[in-house]
Amino acid sequence: MRVLWVCNRPVASVSKDNNKSITNKEGWLDTLFEMLESNSEIEMGLCHADAGPEKNYESGSVKVYTLNENYNTLHVYEDRLESRFKEIYEDFKPDIVHIFGTEYPHTLGAVKAIKNKDKVLISLQGICDKCADHYLDFLPKSAINHLTLRDVLKGDTLKKQKKHFMDRAENEKKALKEAMNVTGRTEFDREYSKEINKDARYFYLGETLRNVFYQGDVWNEENIDKHVIYFSQGNYPIKGLHVMLEALNEVVKVYPDTVLKVGGDIITGGTLKKNLLIGAYGSYIKKYIKKNNLGGNVEFTGNIPADRVKENLLSSSVFVSASVIENSPNSVAEAMILGVPVISSYVGGVPSIMMKDVDGRFFDSGDKDMLAGEITDLFKKKDLGHIQDMIINARNRAAGDHNSQTNYETLLDIYKEIDSL
Repeated sequence: MRVLWVCNRPVASVSKDNNKSITNKEGWLDTLFEMLESNSEIEMGLCHADAGPEKNYESGSVKVYTLNENYNTLHVYEDRLESRFKEIYEDFKPDIVHIFGTEYPHTLGAVKAIKNKDKVLISLQGICDKCADHYLDFLPKSAINHLTLRDVLKGDTLKKQKKHFMDRAENEKKALKEAMNVTGRTEFDREYSKEINKDARYFYLGETLRNVFYQGDVWNEENIDKHVIYFSQGNYPIKGLHVMLEALNEVVKVYPDTVLKVGGDIITGGTLKKNLLIGAYGSYIKKYIKKNNLGGNVEFTGNIPADRVKENLLSSSVFVSASVIENSPNSVAEAMILGVPVISSYVGGVPSIMMKDVDGRFFDSGDKDMLAGEITDLFKKKDLGHIQDMIINARNRAAGDHNSQTNYETLLDIYKEIDSL
């Protein structure tokens, strides 16, 4: 069986083979690809987006194809993408084309180029249509209308970013209307898939996490730094960092030593170059922190590898996801499998991976007071026995939902079913 993966980035094994740096994004792809690559009954191919010239090359036993895509115009579909995929299909002759995500224009190009739509499989990740609907939720008008020098030079305002998600959603819908096989993992993405294409086959496929989260230590209250909140990223409004900061402003009134650790690559100024590159959202975050004297309570970790993320989680009191929309965030799953107490906004597909008051705590999206209350209750160790039960339940659930061997075997069964069509 010849399977061609279409991804936003190269997998780690291919990057290593070509002496390229390994990205910290979407690391869960690496684990699954390596398992498939070791299967003698499958011949793997990889097509990934790249900023450089398009080329075909071999990496070990894997045939690799690059696809030039402008990361500044991901909302724009170009017909040349279809032509490039036709060239790739002619060369690799895949039995199955497996596309990860609908957020990029190459998904539509890959679907349009294949003649037999029964042989294409799309794995749903984020849902662009819903991201567009909620992109600016709970942001004040002053932030939405604000412009920085970077925004003026790039013509990239928060309103335009929302519009770009709307454009990407149109490409997403076109691809899903033609693709006859979809994998997902939440009731949220299943309903969306069926709304767009009721005839497509929907397969449940659990998410495989990054390797490091299956290994070694788990969360132990005796080893944590007291009153530390870990927040995986806040580089754009969907992740709800603005909501988290409003809640933090209330938490520090009760626990002044609270520290919020924020991952990701949001630009918050510092050097002249960083100040010039800061966008409207980053500018709003920076000003909010300064206005409310939270500088000593917020730490930006930057874009760090998985092992550092794990270290931060294991030393934190709680993990918070304040996203205004999500499908099934791996950040929540990573915290759960480590046994870190989780508080999440009740949005999208999150209720499909975490049950209220059974293996985590929820708050209403955008409700900073409710979020602050959940955090302070946890700091107070209110109802400690229940918290301990939630931690055990979360670890057990995540170990099942994100079992790499189970997910690998499930994917093989999906491939076999599609191959038999």
